[in-house]
Amino acid sequence: MNSNPARKAILIVDDEKAYLDLMADMLTEYLGCPVFTFLHPEKALAALPNLNIGFVVTDYHMPQVNGLDFMRKVRSLVPDVPFVLISGNAIQFADREFAEDFAPRAILEKPFSWRRLADEIVLNAPEFGAARARPAGDPTTV
Repeated sequence: MNSNPARKAILIVDDEKAYLDLMADMLTEYLGCPVFTFLHPEKALAALPNLNIGFVVTDYHMPQVNGLDFMRKVRSLVPDVPFVLISGNAIQFADREFAEDFAPRAILEKPFSWRRLADEIVLNAPEFGAARARPAGDPTTV
């Protein structure tokens, strides 16, 4: 993990530890930025004031709170942070469920490649692409 405090970080919240660890390792290596992971949304929210977050990835189906409710809480602390919603189950949302400024930048269904997630992050927060650690073409799916 990069220890530069000025560097924006990625926050990932998912209740599957193996999934979290793999995504964090791959994104840290590929994008060269700090990645903070949490199994529990409430712990992520408690830590958020001490983290320099520039992007959020959250699972939709979690025991304590769903991904949209989590993002509403994050947005109250970090209003403009972009996010991607991930899910192991197919999810459909009506347009009315998203305020224009609240819609996720993407919804990814598991399994997806870590590279697809990295591409979504760079597409929606280009500053994360500027410091890529090295090119990676590993098609590993998470």
